[in-house]
Amino acid sequence: MPKSKILIVGAGGHAASCIGVIEAEKRYQILGLIGTKDEIGKIQLGHKVISSDNNLDKLMKITNKLVLGVGQIKSPKLRMEISDKFIRNGFKFVSVISPNTYISEHAKIGNGTVIMHGVTINAGVEIGDYSIINTGSIIEHHSKIGNFSHVSTGAILNGNCAVGNNTFVGSGTILMEGTKIGNNCIVGMGQHIRHDINDNSKFFDK
Repeated sequence: MPKSKILIVGAGGHAASCIGVIEAEKRYQILGLIGTKDEIGKIQLGHKVISSDNNLDKLMKITNKLVLGVGQIKSPKLRMEISDKFIRNGFKFVSVISPNTYISEHAKIGNGTVIMHGVTINAGVEIGDYSIINTGSIIEHHSKIGNFSHVSTGAILNGNCAVGNNTFVGSGTILMEGTKIGNNCIVGMGQHIRHDINDNSKFFDK
């Protein structure tokens, strides 16, 4: 069966991680990367930046399927702006999921989400659109993650936790069972979250 043809939007470190997942998954053929004007011609893991996002008609003739390969640490704003621009012009973002994961058949994964290597997603979990579930993280039963959120490397969400939209959860952070993090939040790495965090909050060690 022929592979679907895709382009990756982004040319940095997160795009490289996406390439690793896509090549392991073996569902898609990468035709190139979309970067900034200054990045055109750059090679990332054997794949060339073929265009910026200023020539959408040209890109549409290649394929309308994209992977959102722009990273997200402090804010999802750039990812949101980029995805909105492409969607308004008829492109579609696909989800990519590492084969080196466990995902329950009772979990739901949204559109355009990237799930990296070594992730565990257990029964009843719901993950929204355009989110990043990064390497080695664990999402326990009946937890929910919103849209444009990033659960970073090695984070653990115990059962019945919730992470809102546009929120970043840092590497190695652990959420106690049943805790909720609101929308538009930033939680630093290595935190132990034992209480709910309101919308628009930043939570770091003092």
